[in-house]
Amino acid sequence: MSAQLRRRRKVEIYFVLYLAALVLLMPDSREAILGAGSGADDMRLDLQPERLRLVCRFAKDTSGAVGISSMDTVNVIRYFGTTADVDVEAVVEDVETGYRIPLAEGESTGLFSLSTDPSRSAIRFVWRPMTLEPVGRTFRVTIAATAQASNGNANGLARLSASTQFVLSTVVDDRPADRTLIRIESVVDTVYVQQQSGSAPSDRLPDEFWVEPAQVRIIQLAGTRWSNRLVVSGADLRRDLVALPVARSSDARTANTITVVPGPQDRQATVEGIMPQSGTAAVEVSIKRRDGQERTVRFSLESRQLAPLKVPSVLYPEIAYEIESRLPELSGQTVSIAMADGDRWRVPPTTDSVLRFTPQWSDTGRSYVVKRFVDGSQVSTDAVRVRSFDAPEIVEVSRLADGDARRIVVRFHGRKENRPTLEVLEGNAAVRKRYGDLRAANRAERPTISWIEVFDVEAADRSKPFTFRLQAVDRRGARSRVVTQRD
Repeated sequence: MSAQLRRRRKVEIYFVLYLAALVLLMPDSREAILGAGSGADDMRLDLQPERLRLVCRFAKDTSGAVGISSMDTVNVIRYFGTTADVDVEAVVEDVETGYRIPLAEGESTGLFSLSTDPSRSAIRFVWRPMTLEPVGRTFRVTIAATAQASNGNANGLARLSASTQFVLSTVVDDRPADRTLIRIESVVDTVYVQQQSGSAPSDRLPDEFWVEPAQVRIIQLAGTRWSNRLVVSGADLRRDLVALPVARSSDARTANTITVVPGPQDRQATVEGIMPQSGTAAVEVSIKRRDGQERTVRFSLESRQLAPLKVPSVLYPEIAYEIESRLPELSGQTVSIAMADGDRWRVPPTTDSVLRFTPQWSDTGRSYVVKRFVDGSQVSTDAVRVRSFDAPEIVEVSRLADGDARRIVVRFHGRKENRPTLEVLEGNAAVRKRYGDLRAANRAERPTISWIEVFDVEAADRSKPFTFRLQAVDRRGARSRVVTQRD
């Protein structure tokens, strides 16, 4: 073999060894992103709350005072994973109203606070229910965290995220909020590895899939439109469903009025329909995910009839009236009552169960309208009129047993202060009021506007004939008919 050929083969061998060395030194593409020695199983961020429900219990004592008998105020959420630079935020949602309170790490609202303890790999959530009114309420708390994988490279390409939920509730005399149902089926969180390069996470659907209604019991007036908000976990309603949610009702007459409308957020929907004309109906809504999993949520509709308003058609000045609204308690709706004078309010709308109105003398001769509202929509009207009191009436003239003396009974109207006098227009007569005989003319009348006053009349001069012409006069100057001794 020639010397030139041997030199060529040596060069080729060295070149192959050189290429092999370069290949061995090249980093794996996976390691370039995640860091040498790391695997997919190491790239996790798990959140695990110590408690799924924190409860504050209110109780009434024998005097009727309400106090707190027990309360859970702190929940610790542990985070696990090879992580660093953990950022945390929370959202507290009132389940009934949907009102949401965002909460940043280190922030305190007075009612809620959120903080972290990196030395313990813990998130600390605190609430102070002693500042709440003693009514049944439910809050859903969502804790979301993001973190840097501690074995990621200097460019920070690997970012982890996770979330979990738990519930806060207040209970009064062991009765929770009757319109809410919260179900937390799992504490296993869905974890995504987010790449700055823009690559999408896996298309695999999360395992935790549940649906909750904001209200499990809806009470409204018969024939009115109802709505209920659904919150979905584990599915995007615009992307992850086989078909639109299916709603069914046990009331065949209103079943075709029910619709399901996706909400402004991808994991919310609104169910709407018309209340039954009477009784109770059950509603079911089924949601089927594209992987075949299906969830069904149920709630009830309870119709209430609008009771007629009990209001006198005629009102009188200076009499305090209390008009009961007779509106039932309705789910999540505001009921009110008011008195209108044309396009102005004589008594502005009030959410109290009673409308209080004392007409003035300047109201005499005017007509008003009592209106009832549900969530600002008018549901009834009743006309009333204010007029002056009737004049006093002499309703009875009787002879006393001991001679010619007479007992005269007068009915007058208005307040007690409008008590009449008995004037002697002419004749031989002396009048004496019987104190202690003042009484209501009708004990069932509410408010009392008619009263009875009693007088005794006898001869002023017994040597002269007993004759008289008498007339009752109230404080306003109104006069009754005239009576004589022949009556």
